[in-house]
Amino acid sequence: MIKVLVIDDEYFVRLGIRETIDWESMGVTLVGDADNGEAGLQLARETEPDVVITDIRMPTMDGLEFMRRCREEGIACEFIVLSAHEEFDYAKIAMQQGASDYLLKPVEDQELARVLMALGQKLRETRDRFRAGEAVRAAGTAPGRISHEQKSRLLSDACNGITAST
Repeated sequence: MIKVLVIDDEYFVRLGIRETIDWESMGVTLVGDADNGEAGLQLARETEPDVVITDIRMPTMDGLEFMRRCREEGIACEFIVLSAHEEFDYAKIAMQQGASDYLLKPVEDQELARVLMALGQKLRETRDRFRAGEAVRAAGTAPGRISHEQKSRLLSDACNGITAST
């Protein structure tokens, strides 16, 4: 399951995101929400989300500062930035801070769901590649130096949805 954290100072935006997205059907778990970046940072430390949906302008700590602090603290997650501001500078800074996407408010449910599904797929593929690499290392062979039998078994396992074999 992909873990998602929502941070926005607007209660109805958080409520709308929580209630209108069919999280389970997308293989996503909503691990929490916060009304500012400072509270969101504490939740990110506790829940280790895979994806954070964050507003860009909030009191206490804005979304850009939140993203910067996450990177500084080594919180490995993807960011989807929400903003009511069409100003290019906000989008540019958000992308420089590592945002995967920048969506303008009001956000359509289908658009957010589409972005989450694509990001979830990307994260799952990355995890699968990591697990396949771990399987190779566990087999005691350096990547690039595996036998034909090991390659065949790993490929077969990957095709059958098995990500780690011994």
